[in-house]
Amino acid sequence: MNGKPLPARHGYPVRTIVPGVLGARSVKWLDRITVSEEESSNKYQRRDYKVLPPNAIDAKTAEAYWEITPAMLEMPVNACVAVPTYKSTVSLPASGKLQVKGYAVPQGHYGPVVRVEVSGDEGQTWVDAELDYGPTELASKWSWVLWQAQINMEKGSGKKIFARATDKGGNTQALEKSQWNLRGVAYNGYEAVFDLTVV
Repeated sequence: MNGKPLPARHGYPVRTIVPGVLGARSVKWLDRITVSEEESSNKYQRRDYKVLPPNAIDAKTAEAYWEITPAMLEMPVNACVAVPTYKSTVSLPASGKLQVKGYAVPQGHYGPVVRVEVSGDEGQTWVDAELDYGPTELASKWSWVLWQAQINMEKGSGKKIFARATDKGGNTQALEKSQWNLRGVAYNGYEAVFDLTVV
């Protein structure tokens, strides 16, 4: 890793990366690998990382869905605003444009991310962010991307910044909120920075 032997905390002696498949189950230490015709009976595979239908409203009604709902194998497209941060205070430049930075990830194998839009007026208008895939400028279908944008903001408190990503497969964050599910997994509503104070 980074030109040195792989340390134990990062998976020594072998680390496998499976592009496009989510790593939510925290599979870190393996004793054996089994090839099977059906999914693992592991709790996280069978009764945890699943997007249950909206009518599974509590643990009792969820019982009917655990065995028939497939486990999540990929994360939805998502953007994250890293700068500025939640409940922070920022100074607005004389230009009236605030610099916003973050990262975005595509959905499974549908990458790369081809567009990130940012809004400083709660989604009334959107600005295309500049995408930066690194020094080679090669956008891998599996890779996440850094982005930055200059957006118009007005001074005041309680301000919000929204961001939404779209990948090459056409997957996008189209709504402010994702459809509700009991576990709350696979959220991909607009990323938002809330309670921002602009001075």
